[in-house]
Amino acid sequence: MEFENVYRVESFLINNEEERYVNDLLASGWELLTVSQYKDDYHSYSKYVIGADKKTFEKTNVQHIKEKIEQEKADGWADWERN
Repeated sequence: MEFENVYRVESFLINNEEERYVNDLLASGWELLTVSQYKDDYHSYSKYVIGADKKTFEKTNVQHIKEKIEQEKADGWADWERN
């Protein structure tokens, strides 16, 4: 993705729930802009920065995924919670 086409950028310091957001957004056409890794004495972390053009953002964004997750929880079949 050319940076001049980036309409929205999201960054995630990964834990299980945010991994779902990153995977869903990438599957919807968002593109990976950068990955950074951090490590302290106890844990290691990855920070993902992803971007989308306006059309992709309007089709799928973090708010849409949050709403989908809430609906899955309400329906009682949010298997991803068990990971």
